Amino acid sequence: MLDSPAAVTSFAGTFEGRSMADQIKAAVVKADVPEGEALVGTVVAVGCDVPPGVSVTWNGTGLEVTAHKVKEPSKECLAPVTTVSLLTVDADAVTTG
Repeated sequence: MLDSPAAVTSFAGTFEGRSMADQIKAAVVKADVPEGEALVGTVVAVGCDVPPGVSVTWNGTGLEVTAHKVKEPSKECLAPVTTVSLLTVDADAVTTG
């Protein structure tokens, strides 16, 4: 859960390079989190294609975020990318471990 500056810094710090960390921090600052919801972040894909979206489900013990399949994957991959999703979910559904 990205509910404090320390949590955001910890999550963003797991990625190499300042660019990704800076993008995550900027997105969190801009996020509009409705009352009763929590902002969470997770890696949804590592590869050559950025998924078109994600699905969020409750698996009985916590939230599961699954990347949607890319309809036409790249045939050639020169440099994989890490796709991170920041999303708001029902605060009651978030477990901290």
